[in-house]
Amino acid sequence: MVRLTADFTEKVRPMGKINGMNNGPLLTFYDAAEEFKEMGVDFVRFHETHSPLGKCIEIPFVFPDFDADEYDENNYYFDETDAVIKAAVDNSIEIMYRFGMGTEGTLPKIFCIIPKDYAKWARICIQILKHYNDGWANGFHYGIKLCEIWNEADLYDYWRGERSEYIKFYCIVSKMIKEYDPTLRVGSTGFAFGIPDVPAPDAPDNVKENYKSRYDFFHNYLEAVIETKSPLDFFAWHCYVYRSSACVKRIEGILDLLREYGLENIENINTEWGPITLHHDAKGVWDMSQHDTIKSAITFLASMIVMQNYGTTKAAYYDADPRGAFCGLYEYDGTRKHSFYSAKAFSMLRKGEMECKTEGQTDNVRICASYNGEKAYVAVTCEEAEEEVSLKLLGLEKAKVNYYFIDETHNLELVRKGSFSGRAINLKMPRDSAYILELEL
Repeated sequence: MVRLTADFTEKVRPMGKINGMNNGPLLTFYDAAEEFKEMGVDFVRFHETHSPLGKCIEIPFVFPDFDADEYDENNYYFDETDAVIKAAVDNSIEIMYRFGMGTEGTLPKIFCIIPKDYAKWARICIQILKHYNDGWANGFHYGIKLCEIWNEADLYDYWRGERSEYIKFYCIVSKMIKEYDPTLRVGSTGFAFGIPDVPAPDAPDNVKENYKSRYDFFHNYLEAVIETKSPLDFFAWHCYVYRSSACVKRIEGILDLLREYGLENIENINTEWGPITLHHDAKGVWDMSQHDTIKSAITFLASMIVMQNYGTTKAAYYDADPRGAFCGLYEYDGTRKHSFYSAKAFSMLRKGEMECKTEGQTDNVRICASYNGEKAYVAVTCEEAEEEVSLKLLGLEKAKVNYYFIDETHNLELVRKGSFSGRAINLKMPRDSAYILELEL
């Protein structure tokens, strides 16, 4: 039996915007505003928005001719970007603008290339920010604050040059953006896969070389940021996980790295992630076969719990567009899939506002609890094998309890009502299932 404890007398931290999304709510064939509201989504990172929607967000599409005058509003194309950003603003969603370029399938690359003038590229970013924050070029006053500088610069597909050049690029751009508006929050490229795994002693030489190259990049980047006093308001990282235990491994590596450089107090944001089986077959094709399954949905919720437990403040699931293979939330017509209810379940936890201390979780069973003074919430997930769970609640004398359940045949359905008066609550949990307990005091 797994023995869990939730102590509502000890607040740990505010509940984070962990159920955020990449892109949306305006999507290719669908306006998902109602779905976003139901999932409680109030954080969106715009990344690869061009892929489903056309010429928007990405620098080469907003400012197509790099040699043109960056101060002339006629050289910018804002129409489509205006539409997707307005849809987020209209739904009270916090925006992260990822400056750069997303995936591009062509070789040689046409758009996803290293800027030939770092300072000019920064000035283009600033003019875009002025359009959305200062009303420039018939613009708006949206108050966008989060600025991510490039995507996955540790992967050659995105930064096709020396990593030392990205470091130089980041230091120049981040300083210029901060000089324009010190209230902006500027952060790193979203590092792919988090901190690289140490290869086995018998690993091939190319694997060892790749590890050393990526390891050096992380350290050289942070050393340069500190030495040049470049802004770093948040550290952005990515991960795709088969089970929540992989998420633990990634985030522990990141926090260890930040502590090593005295940066443990900066915000850590997972700007791209998903609970998918990212395995390759013999032909190098990704296996997406379990992306829409209950297994994926429970890993989704369990990993959000992990990120909350470790102090991640925001996370953006990839991707909210129903057309993409990476979306496991809903169909084109809005039909909900299992993972939709995992995001909604986390939004229930967020109603508690403050995360409370919990104990007893294992690699198989995760727990998160929250409390706002009027209602308390507890989420418990079970991934690998069925478990008997004994849940002890501290700091509450009595409460009415609503039990919501997720498994293969239940999508966050109210399955029973009960009461709590001090005795432990027992939960029988099948593999790939979750309970959300709502406690009315």
